Amino acid sequence: MGNHEAEKIFEKYSSKQKLVTLVTLAVFLISSIYFFLSGYYLAFGLLIVLNIVILRILNGYLWRKYIANILLEDLDAPLYRDVVESAGLDSKSPLLSMESRFFVGNVEGAISLGEDLLKIEAFAKKNAHMTLLLLAEYNFIIGDDAAVASACKRFRESEQPNKNSKRAKRQLACIENYEMYLAGDYESLNRPIGKKRKDALYKLIISYREGRIALARGDKEKARAIFAETAVSGEKTVVGKMSVSILNALDTGSDHCEPVAMFPNESVNADVLHDDFSESLKKSRNNLIISLIIMAIGLFLYFSGELFG
Repeated sequence: MGNHEAEKIFEKYSSKQKLVTLVTLAVFLISSIYFFLSGYYLAFGLLIVLNIVILRILNGYLWRKYIANILLEDLDAPLYRDVVESAGLDSKSPLLSMESRFFVGNVEGAISLGEDLLKIEAFAKKNAHMTLLLLAEYNFIIGDDAAVASACKRFRESEQPNKNSKRAKRQLACIENYEMYLAGDYESLNRPIGKKRKDALYKLIISYREGRIALARGDKEKARAIFAETAVSGEKTVVGKMSVSILNALDTGSDHCEPVAMFPNESVNADVLHDDFSESLKKSRNNLIISLIIMAIGLFLYFSGELFG
């Protein structure tokens, strides 16, 4: 039932994506003909860039609406994982695979996948910082501060290809917050980085962090109240399951819980996943090159007619 629903969701997303792509390209072609006939060649060049930007924005909107919101707003991690798996998205984005596995509760599988991906040089060269940031976040959620410290240390030691980008600066700010938390500044975890998110998953994680902060300060009653709430609101996510685990530990008079044992451990072959990802990326690049070649041939034929016709 779950896979059937997941397939329907992805089919709807794909059909909308194809429709948006066709409409955008149709508008692009009609506009191109107009600019060519009018002699606005510079406008044609700008139109190409605008077309690419619009497609990216619209595709991002569709992804958020039909796929990402399953986790971000509905907090339905099992369905989110079903969509990713049934649509074959694991091979298109190893980090998406890692995320969907973690939030559904496959903690060891997600974390081991991240660690294995870091050993693949071609992948780590461009994605090490994002992978290490996810490892820091995921290990914090399961309460492994030693692993959080290790992820932060390796983040500092790894080279960022474009360290001046907004994305790189946000990643660094997140790591700095974890480092301050490890040093005893618990409030650092709730300091916003860039534009504040408003989705339900973000609010759930913030509440969970507040519970962890209360627990670290010895305020067990406050922690209990927070975890009781996150256990219910996030019951279909790893955060909700961790909240239940912590509540059980508090009920037995313990401040510590061993969460990994309660979660399934599904092994993941990172090499196969990366090979599939590389092949998918190669196909996308080839399709782009073919499109550019066709466009270049069209331009050449047009200008040949203008010059010699």
